[in-house]
Amino acid sequence: MNRTASLALAVLAVLGTAILPGVSAAQDEDPGAAAVVTSPSPNPETYEFAVQSTIVDDLWRKVRANSKCFGPGVTQLDVDNGGVPRSNENTSDALRNLLVTKLNAAFDAKFVNDPSGRRFDPPDDEKVILRDRVNGESFDPHPVVDRYRDRYLYTSADVTGTPQGQWLMSVSARGFGGCAAQSAIYLLPPEVTGRPVEPFDAIFGRLAARILQVVQRREIIFVYLSAEVAGEGTAPVSWTDSFVREAQIAIQAEVDRASPLSGEDKPIIKVRRRDEGATAEGAEPWPSDVVVERRQNTYHVYVKVDPPRRRDAVAEGLVSTEALPPMKMEELAPLSYAGATRSLGARVLSMGEDRRTLEARFSAAREAHEYGFQLDRSGVVEIGLRPDGDGEPPTIALFGLDGVPIEPNMPTQSPLLRRWRLDGPGIFRVKAENRAGANVGYLMTSRVADDAFQPVLGAGTRVTRSFQDWQSGVNEGDGRRGCFATTVSTGWSPAGWRPVRPSIWFSVEADPAPGTELELTQYFDLARFYHPDGDVVGYVTATAGGGWQLPLSEFDTLLQARQSNGLMQHDALEALTLGQSLRIAGFTADGQPAEVRYSLAGYQAAINEMLTNCGRQELRQALIRR
Repeated sequence: MNRTASLALAVLAVLGTAILPGVSAAQDEDPGAAAVVTSPSPNPETYEFAVQSTIVDDLWRKVRANSKCFGPGVTQLDVDNGGVPRSNENTSDALRNLLVTKLNAAFDAKFVNDPSGRRFDPPDDEKVILRDRVNGESFDPHPVVDRYRDRYLYTSADVTGTPQGQWLMSVSARGFGGCAAQSAIYLLPPEVTGRPVEPFDAIFGRLAARILQVVQRREIIFVYLSAEVAGEGTAPVSWTDSFVREAQIAIQAEVDRASPLSGEDKPIIKVRRRDEGATAEGAEPWPSDVVVERRQNTYHVYVKVDPPRRRDAVAEGLVSTEALPPMKMEELAPLSYAGATRSLGARVLSMGEDRRTLEARFSAAREAHEYGFQLDRSGVVEIGLRPDGDGEPPTIALFGLDGVPIEPNMPTQSPLLRRWRLDGPGIFRVKAENRAGANVGYLMTSRVADDAFQPVLGAGTRVTRSFQDWQSGVNEGDGRRGCFATTVSTGWSPAGWRPVRPSIWFSVEADPAPGTELELTQYFDLARFYHPDGDVVGYVTATAGGGWQLPLSEFDTLLQARQSNGLMQHDALEALTLGQSLRIAGFTADGQPAEVRYSLAGYQAAINEMLTNCGRQELRQALIRR
């Protein structure tokens, strides 16, 4: 649950809740776009390749109906599945690897009961010869082609994206002698494709391409942009300026790239903040809105340009939390307490479940800055201060509205962090005091939660793709490259049990050191939160009911799935691959019944992405049931 803390004794602002546009299979803003077939819900027994099976069935029906595919005396075709070409810019290596595996499984399942085809994997040298010639890249005769001509069929998949963030796939087939067929376009489920974490130029590049589709030659356009944070209100000015800058760069690059016109015939498109004044003479104003939604380790950014009398231009995507600059102290609202100012220049501290960074500067030695926030119910608060560079960090203190200091009462692993469990509702004051010289900058981090904080990724660790409730990413902070897959608990009990929410973590190294025994790190929680003499057991629920038991044990302070010969047992692999949710039951260190709940939606795809990104596909059998 998202939660924000704000100070509003008098009405400082009216915050509106932004409703993000929905996404459905029927939405596609390109007129004349091909119809999209909604994929069936995955069945637990065929979860590995449910959508791909539907696509293969559709494709094969069309192959069978094409008389050029089955010549005289040919009753069975050899199907060479090429999967998704590397030239497809909409897929990562991991997604291509996953899709070709699932398509191969779908073809194999199809041909168990249909002898009109068999999956065919020719030797590498023959594969190159056959594919080059069936795709028209080579034309000279070759005996290998003569040997397979009548029965060879090459298949490949095409993956495209929509502005709404959906991914579509179709599969085509091509043989010698005029045989050709193509499936309908199917919507890939999000647990397969995931959402990439992109740079801003990728999102605004897509927006610019759609803008150029509706702009006419010699037009002068002014795009007036405003931005808001979902559930909080107007975005910081520094964020809006970033969006304006990214949009202007992307639009100008697209004008230069896409327009064959000479300089005087090219459209002129300028991007400005909406509060920057009237439109220039002769220019048409186009309103634009950016909505930023805070998510676990990422921001979701939705951008819309609304040209009068023309089709909207829309783009969206995930960006890292480092993609946007820290807020400036000057951007915070002035702080007052029922009309009485406690400290000149005091500010309202914006806080939420994500760790937010504020940039500020002391102009004088021994200077103090004051901030304030309000809790509408009891919760936990974390505040950190560190100098912007070398030097002694500022001191930090928390007070109630009555001025009585409140000492930190929760543990932290950093001397620069303070944590409090606070009774609410209430109003609280934060005081940051300079202990160094004049003109000293500092960074303040803050966050709030109902009962426990979200886990924070370490330095050099970043998310690269999100798969429903799971995320995958890379770690390059210690000089060695590693990859990980993780998810955060959806719930836990009892209340007040721990300062940070439980999480599941898998990681591998890209190049493990010779002789390294532990190639794979995995844990389902930290063992120190459980009673050392109590049993801890996991229960996995299947999508269609029923489930599995997942035995867990402590190893090196971590709660892990029990292993055989260094691998998780077959039942554990089946449970994690096909399960819907995981519940861990045990006892707290002081003997209370304890429970942690996780979602497994996205597990398989996140693990596959982790292994592919680090080139460790040989470990797939240790983590995913085949």
